[in-house]
Amino acid sequence: RAGTDDGPTNHLFTIGDGGNNGDNGGFIAALQRGVDRVFVHVPAERRLDVDEPIPSKANLSTWVAAYFGAYVKADDGNADNEAFNVNVYGWNIEALQLFRKSDFPGLVAQLQLSAKSGRGAVAVVETKTVKNARYGIVGGKPVTVVVSLNYLDKATSHWFAKLPEDTKAYLTNEDTTFPHYGLMQQTLTRTQVNLLANFTAWSILNNAAVVRRAFDA
Repeated sequence: RAGTDDGPTNHLFTIGDGGNNGDNGGFIAALQRGVDRVFVHVPAERRLDVDEPIPSKANLSTWVAAYFGAYVKADDGNADNEAFNVNVYGWNIEALQLFRKSDFPGLVAQLQLSAKSGRGAVAVVETKTVKNARYGIVGGKPVTVVVSLNYLDKATSHWFAKLPEDTKAYLTNEDTTFPHYGLMQQTLTRTQVNLLANFTAWSILNNAAVVRRAFDA
């Protein structure tokens, strides 16, 4: 509530993470400015299922799916996908769709293929916006979306294979959740922060040619 009894008229307003809409990638503001190429890196609390055509669990961030009007079901099995995501953590991501839903399976397939390669998970999808009156997005505008996703399979990862033996042992025996840390409540050690920074940078730089093609086209 803004203002005081002696000042201007009071107005109620909402302040929250992503404006309470789940737009953690900042896509809404970018599209409102007319941007036609966007990049987002997803920390990913859970490892992507590389074999499921459309992941049924929330291992592909719910807000990324919501950008395409696709709703990934929660691990606790709460109702159907849409019902779970309407008010998850207080976010209203039911109204977050910005891109064609028909392009979502292709994005997932690319991420899965890239992840299986052991060289990081990066995907590019050529899509179009859908009209979103809530956020002033005009439909039918071509947009290139680049998604980078934290994904680590120690058995196939080129990054893991190059680590010193003591670091491999640490990630295998002690920090078994790396790099899929919880995003809401996070207390990371210096070691975890440094490893995460190195792994994330490696994943993106290792796919630099893919990203450059998307932005240089």
